[in-house]
Amino acid sequence: MKRIGQLDKQDKEEINTRLKYILGFDSNPSEDWFRQNATSALVQKIYGHLTEAEKDATLESLFDAIEEKLE
Repeated sequence: MKRIGQLDKQDKEEINTRLKYILGFDSNPSEDWFRQNATSALVQKIYGHLTEAEKDATLESLFDAIEEKLE
């Protein structure tokens, strides 16, 4: 996709509201909340929308969390 402009504040708020509804968030989730409550289904919903760098960082974070639980 080619970027052709910026969103105004009202559009950003509407997108934020819709994402919270689609992903089932009741409030603003923190990074810690996501780490503690991420399910494979939730990760699959958002994974396809990440950049390659974000995908790599997400996988590394999940692997680190798994390693911590195994120790």
